[in-house]
Amino acid sequence: MLRCCAMVKAGFRRHMCPAVIIGLFVLPARLNALLPARVAIRSIPRATVCALARGQKLPPPPPPESFQDLGCSSSILEALEAECIHAPMEAQYLAFDVLRHSQTDVALVAEAGSGKTLAYLVPLLEQLLQLRTAGRNPSRMLYVVVPTHDLASQVLRVARRIAALTPLTIADAASAQHMSKSAMADAASGSKAKGTESGKALGTKGSRGSGRGGPATDQVGDGGSGRVGMRVDGSSPDVIIGTANACAAMITSAVKRIPGRPAVTIVFDECDVLLAGVRATGSKAAASPAGAILDAVRKGAKRVPSAAGKASEGGVTPQAASADWHLRDLSELEVPDAPAGMGGSVGRDGAGGEPAAPRLVFVSATVPGQGASSLGSYLDGRFPGLKWVRTVGAHRPLPKLRCEFMDVGESSDERAAVLLSLCREAQGSKTLVFASSAARAEDAWRVLDVAGLKPRLFHPDVPLSTREQTLAAFAMEPHGVLVCSGLAARGIDLPEVALVIEYQMAPNLVEYMHRVGRTARAGREGRAISLVRPTSKNEAALVSQIQRSVAGGWKFF
Repeated sequence: MLRCCAMVKAGFRRHMCPAVIIGLFVLPARLNALLPARVAIRSIPRATVCALARGQKLPPPPPPESFQDLGCSSSILEALEAECIHAPMEAQYLAFDVLRHSQTDVALVAEAGSGKTLAYLVPLLEQLLQLRTAGRNPSRMLYVVVPTHDLASQVLRVARRIAALTPLTIADAASAQHMSKSAMADAASGSKAKGTESGKALGTKGSRGSGRGGPATDQVGDGGSGRVGMRVDGSSPDVIIGTANACAAMITSAVKRIPGRPAVTIVFDECDVLLAGVRATGSKAAASPAGAILDAVRKGAKRVPSAAGKASEGGVTPQAASADWHLRDLSELEVPDAPAGMGGSVGRDGAGGEPAAPRLVFVSATVPGQGASSLGSYLDGRFPGLKWVRTVGAHRPLPKLRCEFMDVGESSDERAAVLLSLCREAQGSKTLVFASSAARAEDAWRVLDVAGLKPRLFHPDVPLSTREQTLAAFAMEPHGVLVCSGLAARGIDLPEVALVIEYQMAPNLVEYMHRVGRTARAGREGRAISLVRPTSKNEAALVSQIQRSVAGGWKFF
């Protein structure tokens, strides 16, 4: 019997396989000749057919060439085209399916300048849009939590532009709190007509911003485009963006599992900064707004552990995203017409209309995983079902970035002279100068200003409105110098910066990666020069570590 089966199998391979393989090439062309011009059947690539014939593993398909290939809706596609954004970057197509079609917790780790903001905004806005167009309103809210007001303003602008042609409403946290209080006051006074008129006024479309580099203002209705504020019916916005302090109270209230309340997705952008104090105890733990949010989420709903995301006893082994972006874990994907709350194996609504468990998305360029006290270990331990998505370049030196180090003596005059010389050499391009503090940034700015280079200044002591104007002006200029503190190192997108100068060396490797990540973004070339004190053992050790990693193409950690 076994011999007969083997003979039949061999005969099939000898006589039938060639016919099947020829059909894979010929049949699509024959059918296309009979079909209308608008209908076409694609031929299977030759490499795929040959692999099938030989019994080999199929080669991975090429990355998608457009957001349309990912399955974006026409309204968001049109908004992306208006911003001259056509092809998705690696982080964007790796994260799209798991964020768009599932409700599992996700950690996205991608190098600086890899488009992380769009990597989470586009699929999550698509998810909200699908629920809205399906008539489930409101069914889910999105909170984006960031460490600084400057980054909140930038993400707010990007979100409004991407959602410009959709019915989704987007607000900053401070305005959302104010509108919520106003709505409650109107309801208490019984002025229903007045509340409706107020909701309509806040739901109108804003004007389109001036450019991709200019940040939006932190006030609802200014900067960016798309619908802002509350919905016409007076309910909460679909998307709220703000700092952890501004969002903490709203989120801790929103995650309470009350029937009829929308399910919540929370994005922690620059999560390594936001979660820096979550392991603290006592008063320090109570003072951490991000820690308060996570405590509310953990107490409000326990996550269902996933075997794929568990850490081994020997250390953290997160489930990294495969370069085969097309391979999907179908057990985690949702049915497109799922019931309200987008239920699934994780986060399904209860039978009594109870909202889905809050979903968490952690995003950063640096999430160290070595050691029990690292952020990666913490996330894996606290959220066992976490799905990890990593780009190939995560935690690695940027391929088109040239890192240089210059020994400078202890004299402040010598350091100032070197800075002035470097900025004069780069006068035809954009230069970013990093100082270790606001006071040091003022010193560097004064040196360049006296020399007539007309630098701009950016640090926490500068008022927020002035900082926004400074970033907008710097983004629009073809060349110039921006002197800043570490405040500008996190998430701020400054287009076409050709040179980064560290007036004082970064205190650690993570800070160095974020500083130099302001240049060589999105595949462009860049240069980073650090002024190093030869007498400092810490700086010498950091320089040695950076040089070894750059020379060997190794991961920093």
